[in-house]
Amino acid sequence: MIVCLRPLALLKLVSLVLVAMGLQTGIAGNLEAERKDDTGPGGISWIRELETGLEAAGQTGRPVLVYFHAEWCSWCQVFERDILGHPDVGRFIARSYVPVLVNYDARPELFRRLGGRGLPYTVILSPDGHVLARLPGILGVADLVATLKDVLAGRHWLPAPVGDALVHVERLDTDAYLGFRKAWLDHLDRLYDPGTGDFTGVLESGVGIKRPAPLAWIYLTERGLWAERTRLAAHMARARLYDEVDGGWFYFRDPHRDEEHLETAKLLDVNFWMAGWMAAAGKEYDDRILTRTAELTIDYLRRVLWDANSGGFWQAQVADQAYYLADPGERRNRRMPPVDRIKRTDSNAQAAWALVWLADLLDDDRLRELAAATLDHLLDTQLLGDRLYHAWQDGKGPVAAFNLPRDMFWVLAAGDRVQRVRFDAHRSRRLELVLQLAVDWLQWHMREGAATRLPADLAGLVAWVTVTTQKDKWPRDATRWALRGLRIGTDTMPQEPVLGLMAWEALLVQSSNSPIKAQTDPHIAPGRNGWIRNSCGNKVQNQFLAASARAWLVSPVP
Repeated sequence: MIVCLRPLALLKLVSLVLVAMGLQTGIAGNLEAERKDDTGPGGISWIRELETGLEAAGQTGRPVLVYFHAEWCSWCQVFERDILGHPDVGRFIARSYVPVLVNYDARPELFRRLGGRGLPYTVILSPDGHVLARLPGILGVADLVATLKDVLAGRHWLPAPVGDALVHVERLDTDAYLGFRKAWLDHLDRLYDPGTGDFTGVLESGVGIKRPAPLAWIYLTERGLWAERTRLAAHMARARLYDEVDGGWFYFRDPHRDEEHLETAKLLDVNFWMAGWMAAAGKEYDDRILTRTAELTIDYLRRVLWDANSGGFWQAQVADQAYYLADPGERRNRRMPPVDRIKRTDSNAQAAWALVWLADLLDDDRLRELAAATLDHLLDTQLLGDRLYHAWQDGKGPVAAFNLPRDMFWVLAAGDRVQRVRFDAHRSRRLELVLQLAVDWLQWHMREGAATRLPADLAGLVAWVTVTTQKDKWPRDATRWALRGLRIGTDTMPQEPVLGLMAWEALLVQSSNSPIKAQTDPHIAPGRNGWIRNSCGNKVQNQFLAASARAWLVSPVP
């Protein structure tokens, strides 16, 4: 599918629509300077806002070159130093294009809307906002200049569209759930690589998966699926990605390169989910090494990414290949790489949710206090009036997009979790404001059409939150509507369907017409051997799921 922006003449009207959809960028008043030209990567004079770039393109007739980067990204550092910094590239871009620089962490919704899947990412737009070319990754100097010339000559660079989804959700009964989960497990089996112990196969589009999938492994571990693989996968991930010297988890190793590239950035959300995976596996298999790794990961997050002055977690520790390739002794005598001083709402909300869960797994009440402090800082700094800002940047305050669906729904998930263990009346009032924003967003989308218009992972998140929190406050049948947005295709990433599967399971347990029943709270999910776990870790047995797991769900391990 070709992704297109609206023509320039409709930008203001479209902005109003996108506010309702949760996709519009709102700029805080103290960031007006960001709209101006600014010398940045490669010595190029960049515009920092796409809307401003499109206005300039409309005046000059030049296409817009939009470059997405992140401060923590090592490949972005290489691209900016060796390619964008080359005089031939800089001169050609300045002469022929309107260059727009976008921080991925500030504008993830724009990144997704323009087809991005990894960094660095460059997309070329016509002056009226249509996509002319998508250039993922790094091209050499000559190749990049030649490609940019091709675009000017009318030869567009757009990848072939990915095939349609192989599995859609048409019914929500138990058989449909079991069939969908089996299709997902088969998909995982195709992507599983015994050499890495992870889902690092190649998708039909030719994209090689390199990032870990902790949510998928947590799901498999807690349900007793692929028992031999799950324990081995946890130890292999630890050996490949855990930093034994400073602590924390590197983003990924790329097994698809001749010399396996280590992305040395350490991201907040990745580290919390990896800690959760280690803690869940450690408890499931009574494995002290994995449990201790989870504890050390939390210690790293508190030491390095927690903002001790103001609260909240920074988004990442910046990649530094030279530092991490040095001997351990030398590293201990050098200053650690800096943190990327931006706090993302979705990542901090996931951190708060995960901290309450980890407190249960690790029996550490201090983590509940940290979860409450994380959520309170987020609500105090990024919820301003009727706007929940996506990011807070050091020295600038709230920046960029606001009222994005992933932010709103993760905040509500975290809020429900935290309020159960550390109730606070002021926090409750703040969460009510976020709830109303999310309800407005959901009502708009339900009126506009099917949930299949949403990204599948977002549909799963919406279903999960609506079935497990504030059930009487959501539009009628919101969970069922969102679940019909789940799908599995040949290019589905491993953990995309996980939250949707959890939501579906909860819906079936709550349904009086389903054979899946349990006397427990709404935060339930089928566990291994038919056990149902609630949010406090309590269990009740469900023989139906035990039988169905044996019949449908246990894939053979080679």
